[in-house]
Amino acid sequence: MKNFLLAERYAGGLIGSLEVTELDNIDMSLTDMAQMVAEHPEVSNILYNNAISSSVRSQILREILSKGGFASILINLADLLIRKGRIRILSDIARVFSIMADDVQHRARAVITTALPLSEEQKQSLNDSLEQYCGCSVHLYCEVNPEILGGVVAQIGSMRIDGSVQNRLQHLREELLSSN
Repeated sequence: MKNFLLAERYAGGLIGSLEVTELDNIDMSLTDMAQMVAEHPEVSNILYNNAISSSVRSQILREILSKGGFASILINLADLLIRKGRIRILSDIARVFSIMADDVQHRARAVITTALPLSEEQKQSLNDSLEQYCGCSVHLYCEVNPEILGGVVAQIGSMRIDGSVQNRLQHLREELLSSN
């Protein structure tokens, strides 16, 4: 994310203006807003077009977001980003906001990769183990990747725990090759 520092300033300002109890709802709404802009070229083409005055772009976005039920603080953020010519970093702001909101709430996000989908019981067991390991609340995001063959790969921030069959086979192969 090349706009991290800039996105961090906007996300930090947004977090500073909210109560802790509002963070999760604003996080989801900000992510939805960024996805809406990214996934609808008819919207992003207007918002990114500097040939259209910022006041017109701002009014269009305000109408869209108001109809979508977005919080006024997010509508004001979008308006500010358009006026400053920084609406293109909205998705970066959403990502940084999520990270900062988790930090404020003493929560970690874990991306879990398995070869097959996990049952609810397996997810809960894994979540409990990771919470005990990290010493904080953990929110799981589960992905399926058959290439790992089996086992689990957990990514929590910059920490990676690789218990995949693919990784074990790779280590075994390296051991066998080094002993010859």
